[in-house]
Formats: sequence, C-alpha cells, structure tokens
Amino acid sequence: MDLVRAEQIDGLFVKVSTRIECWVKRESLSRWIADRDSELARYMLRPEVEQALGVKNITATSIAEAGAIRYVRGPSCDFPVGSTYFLREDVMRIRDAFERYAAPACDYVKPGSLIALRHA
Repeated sequence: MDLVRAEQIDGLFVKVSTRIECWVKRESLSRWIADRDSELARYMLRPEVEQALGVKNITATSIAEAGAIRYVRGPSCDFPVGSTYFLREDVMRIRDAFERYAAPACDYVKPGSLIALRHA
C-alpha cells in the first residue's frame, strides 16, 4: 500500500463493501521486484562477508560502522526485513587488497606446534 501511495507501483484503492482494498498492476509489481532484486544483487549478507574476509560477525560490523564498507538495513531499501546488507564492491575491494598485499609465508626455523609471535 505504501508503494502505491508513493507511486512506485501502479495501483488503486477500491472500496469493497466495508473495507478498502489495494489493487496493483501485476506488470508494475513485477518491474518493481526486478528493480529491487537487481539492487539487492549489489549487496551481501553478513555471513557472506564473514566468509569473504575471514572475519567474525562483530568484526564485519565494526569495519562497516567505521566506514570501510557501505551498508544498509533491509527496510530502508525495501529489502527483506531483519538483515543488514553490505555493499559487495567494498567487500571485494578489501578482500583483493588483503590478497594483493599479503605477506609472504616463510618456513619456521624452529618447527613445532608453537611459534613465537615475532616470527609469525
């Protein structure tokens, strides 16, 4: 109903006996869904971000809140409610930077189960 009122979807309000119904044009609704889904494809959910960057939930959120990753809350962009969406472009840029500038791995001169932090 809000989308019809905001003229994002073509529709009309019809009074049926004692209630008012909102009727939408199927084509208009399908177009709106396609537009929303193409915009949604630009974003990643938190579990995807954690996997891509190898970080935990709190770290992913902290990176985003610091401004390194743009993000939106679901309802603010007409995305599903209850989730935060992180801009895929920013996540991939960070991942690529870590991969490009990764320190070379070296064999440890004193093999064992523990390693000195200064050698790591």
